[in-house]
Amino acid sequence: MRLSPLSAYRVLGVPLDELAGQDVDLSDIHGRAGDTLLETLREAPPGLERFRLVRDYVAARAAQGPGPSPEVAQAWRRLADTRGQIPVAALAAEVGWSHQYLVRRFRQQTGRAPKAMARLIRFRAMLHRLEGDRLVRWDRLAAEHGYYDQSHLYRDFHEFAATTPTGFLARRLPCGCMAD
Repeated sequence: MRLSPLSAYRVLGVPLDELAGQDVDLSDIHGRAGDTLLETLREAPPGLERFRLVRDYVAARAAQGPGPSPEVAQAWRRLADTRGQIPVAALAAEVGWSHQYLVRRFRQQTGRAPKAMARLIRFRAMLHRLEGDRLVRWDRLAAEHGYYDQSHLYRDFHEFAATTPTGFLARRLPCGCMAD
């Protein structure tokens, strides 16, 4: 199940920056309720019943969890709408917070600072653009997606995909999915 960072904040009910970079058991966050869900899933037949159990659990948690602040939600929407190409200073000005305060609250509610999230959004948009392409002009692709230059695009490939751009293309299968 995919959740947006703000949905994850609501469902998990804890500051996401405390979880960043860690593997955490559901029971560590939700206690016995998390254990109960996992036990119930193990006993349920594979398929739609398991999906329903998870969906219902997530919906109940979302109804009880903390809502993101309107300012963080607005900043998140603007990052998504601009495909990560809006400066953090502009986001802070739009929501009426200082740069530092926006970074702190955004990190708490999404797990990453706005600049890091912008990089991920930009990278994901660029990957989406790659679908089906075999011959890629990396310099053009970098410029189209707001990268300062090609080396910044390569840096994001190394950090987010653990490979080079050409290595990434070489591992893609005809379906667009990845080998390995």
